[in-house]
Amino acid sequence: MNPDARRAKIKICGVRDRATVECAAHAGADYLGVVLVASSPRAVTPLEATELSNAIRGAGAIPVAVLRLDPNGAPLDATLLRALERFEILQFHGDEQPRDLAPWLQWECWKGLPFAPMALREWLDHDGSVRVTRLIVDGATAGSGASWNYAEFGALEPSIRERCFLAGGLSTSSVAHAIGQARPWGVDVSSGVESARGVKDHALIRAFIDAVHAA
Repeated sequence: MNPDARRAKIKICGVRDRATVECAAHAGADYLGVVLVASSPRAVTPLEATELSNAIRGAGAIPVAVLRLDPNGAPLDATLLRALERFEILQFHGDEQPRDLAPWLQWECWKGLPFAPMALREWLDHDGSVRVTRLIVDGATAGSGASWNYAEFGALEPSIRERCFLAGGLSTSSVAHAIGQARPWGVDVSSGVESARGVKDHALIRAFIDAVHAA
């Protein structure tokens, strides 16, 4: 078997410029996340998202658009919708419920959420019909960058683990241990490869990817 088929997939989230795209992709990242949530310190404009999507593909990785649906049902801005046309994968990172993704299933849909076995099962097989392809499973406060009990995730059945990214508290020094405990399909990192909030550090990105490959 190809060793690459056995290793955890790698997603670097919150890329904002071409230099970071090229660094991460050339180091071996499989997916690069582009954040389209205005309140995030890693947010980019729809125009920037389009340009980044093209750059990510050109560098050999797969772009993922990270967004949040309005809890009151307000539609997305038209310029944002046009930007999403440049992505095949949408990652929802708000308070969405499985039914909310029905209008978006022409895309491959992922969902970020805190670790809770029942919620994971509901998302992966809601009422007998698949709603999402992947889950990004985090600690109690998703997106906080805090570590959590990865072994609890590792105790889940393979049919769940093999469709999930592990997130939360991952860094160059912790990711190998986390993979060993959780045995996820992939790992997702943002703050763990930053020198300041929202500022990606290229040396940390390369070191993180090297650590995953070594694991």
